[in-house]
Amino acid sequence: MSIYHLHIPRTAGIYVNNNVLPYLISNGIPHFASNRSFIDTDKIKEAKYVGGHFGTMPIELMDNPDVFAVVRDPVERFISYFKYTTGLIRTKSQAYQKLDNWLYGDQLEMQSNLQSKFLTGKMDIHKFNPGVTEFQKAVNNGWFIEDYSLDIQNIKNAVDQYYIYTIDNYNLFKEDLNKALKANFGFTTFKHKDKANESDDIGIQFTKSQIERVKELNSIDMEMYDYVQKIKKRY
Repeated sequence: MSIYHLHIPRTAGIYVNNNVLPYLISNGIPHFASNRSFIDTDKIKEAKYVGGHFGTMPIELMDNPDVFAVVRDPVERFISYFKYTTGLIRTKSQAYQKLDNWLYGDQLEMQSNLQSKFLTGKMDIHKFNPGVTEFQKAVNNGWFIEDYSLDIQNIKNAVDQYYIYTIDNYNLFKEDLNKALKANFGFTTFKHKDKANESDDIGIQFTKSQIERVKELNSIDMEMYDYVQKIKKRY
């Protein structure tokens, strides 16, 4: 058995790594958990724990993994992700230009319904690896998640296969992931808090019309999120 943390951007995955990785390392447990490293499929095959922005790609390479994921209110996640990926932009006018691009421009399709894409699609590592150190390139290309489905029934079928929690029920996610860590590796974690998922203030406030646009663009994610809230599957 093994564990895969299917990390959707801006769903507190860095916090998971900060708590889990020290135990994996100190106990010599084979793992691969990074969003900024060259992806070697042989390492994923050998790993007992995997975590990252990979979509479903690692699942077929691993030993019958328990798959955990956290989803977030689509509007909150979109805004958080925009702020997080805009932090290095130096002027407010450039930030507004980027926002317009995400809402109405050539990034519109790439940044919409990203959570559903991660739950149904796979990272193309042959496209990711050549620019492994280029964070913004990965963002602009949706982490190279391909072969995804935006059919809501296919998305629900994917949700039914995994252990998926809303960020509002993050304590349940930690509790269940701890159960899996204990069963697989003999340890539990999450003994401290951190602020890894907070976004810097970039001086931009979303207007009501922009928030409505975010809802419109992420309507499939909204439906998926409602479904996860209802089923409440536990480990």
